[in-house]
Amino acid sequence: MQGEDLLNSVIDVTAAQGFSSGPGIWPANPEFEIGTSVFDQYRALPRTHTFDLNAASLVDLCTIKGVDQPLAQRIRELGPYQSVDELRKVPGLTPGLMRRFADQVEYRQWLGF
Repeated sequence: MQGEDLLNSVIDVTAAQGFSSGPGIWPANPEFEIGTSVFDQYRALPRTHTFDLNAASLVDLCTIKGVDQPLAQRIRELGPYQSVDELRKVPGLTPGLMRRFADQVEYRQWLGF
């Protein structure tokens, strides 16, 4: 990644896309664990990465196996989404990736948060 691209990626992550106009659709990616929260500072438990699909950064979307930067950009451009099923309108999103997103939303619900 070159200088300006890197700067734009950092801005994208830190801006966190502001507020979403759609409902919260929260995938939980068990393949990508993040550090700890302030509350776990003494136990150091890794956390499953979760994010709001309608407010996702490129980095959030690219943590999903099979999503590259151009696909992540198309996902963002065509949102907001009312449900994970609306991802079908994204060109290049395969049935396998659709299932992965749906499974991650179900996994987050199973986690209870």
